[in-house]
Amino acid sequence: MGRFLPKFPTSRKKVIVFVPHSDYLNYLLHKFNDIFKHDVEIDLMDDYLSFEMEFDKFIDLALSSQEFTQIELEEITLLPLDVGETFTLRCLKNSRTFQYWIDLRRSDVLDFVLQNESLTTFFQPVVNYKTGKVVCYECLSRGIDQNGELIAPALLFDLAKRLDVLLELSKLAIVKALKVSKQKNITQPVSINFPPSILLDPDFVYKTISDELEKLKMRPEQVILELTESEKEIKEFEKFVLESLKKRNIKIAIDDVGNGFSSLKRLANLKPDIIKIDMGLVRDIQKDRLKRYMVEALVSMAKKSDIQVIAEGVETKEECKTLFALGVDLMQGYLFAKPGPEPLREIDQNFSK
Repeated sequence: MGRFLPKFPTSRKKVIVFVPHSDYLNYLLHKFNDIFKHDVEIDLMDDYLSFEMEFDKFIDLALSSQEFTQIELEEITLLPLDVGETFTLRCLKNSRTFQYWIDLRRSDVLDFVLQNESLTTFFQPVVNYKTGKVVCYECLSRGIDQNGELIAPALLFDLAKRLDVLLELSKLAIVKALKVSKQKNITQPVSINFPPSILLDPDFVYKTISDELEKLKMRPEQVILELTESEKEIKEFEKFVLESLKKRNIKIAIDDVGNGFSSLKRLANLKPDIIKIDMGLVRDIQKDRLKRYMVEALVSMAKKSDIQVIAEGVETKEECKTLFALGVDLMQGYLFAKPGPEPLREIDQNFSK
């Protein structure tokens, strides 16, 4: 299988550096001279800087110097050309932000995960407070690097998003979660993170997921697709795809409800089967009257709309008891169990004492 990502250029390149404002060029020239210890000849043009250097060495030096702010990394654009290649406007299509080239330099582990389908699934239970029973599991993906070590999910998925391969990684994570759930003989529903960008690939949504469920002999009722990226607005076409999934008895959940206006707007537009209250509302809710009012309002609305409510990130007994008093029966968090490779079948009942 070929690389999912472009190969990072490691040979000597003529590097063209663009900045948002030309008056920033002199400042950047001094910064580069400090980093290169004046060993590299840098040409200052009217609209850009240019120099010749091994591109991987340049990126590594820039990284180790820690001289650039995040804003600079996102606003400075680099164009690596072959030595002797003439700079033309046509070349600009190959320019990328400084941050992109840094991410691509670090991308070997991401490419390894994609090429080798090197993902595993951890499970965190959702617990019914009244019965103490596990009602479903959230599936959380973990990458495995070349040395067999786990990769922090935030690092892996954030990198995939910045390098525009989040769709490929998310598809792999969904299929892996279904397969591992079946291998672990989980009979309860499993909730799988589902970025809205996947909705633009109806072949995957309709065919791949259906084929996997049929192959694994899993019922659609066992699957909950949990929409992530709450800041992204769902378009009409995407709503149509979600409605089609619901008609096939696949449940739709909305993550991080209560985290800003966008999540509430999404709730009103999509009418999901399940909402998951953001941990920001849950944290120390017993000490915050406004949080209690907000959760109470969400619970009231959900019950009138026949929507299930799950509170995320529950860490203390006080939070747990307060949420239950507000009408939340289903909860998830470290109080009950951390995510792990083996689904926890029985929950320690001390949380209710």
